[in-house]
Amino acid sequence: MMARRARPKPDEVISVCYGIHPATKEVATIFVRRNGSYSVGNHTYSNQHNLPIEAEVNIIHGIEVEFCVPVYQMNDENTREMVAALKDRAGRLKE
Repeated sequence: MMARRARPKPDEVISVCYGIHPATKEVATIFVRRNGSYSVGNHTYSNQHNLPIEAEVNIIHGIEVEFCVPVYQMNDENTREMVAALKDRAGRLKE
């Protein structure tokens, strides 16, 4: 008999978004959870405006989200290339 699949946890990370933080000009990583909350840095926030995460992060933190990927593609080669290109762009903004 097969084991029954566990119920999804509400605080499970389902996607990861990347953008450039306007103050530090560094790449910001946003972890989006199943329950609609998200993490920027070491802090977790609820989605106060019930908007898409990209809009919420832009309103609250000023971070313009460039792209999002499902959590299982976070360490994919294509995602690493996109993050590297974003880091290059952020480095040019610092100058």
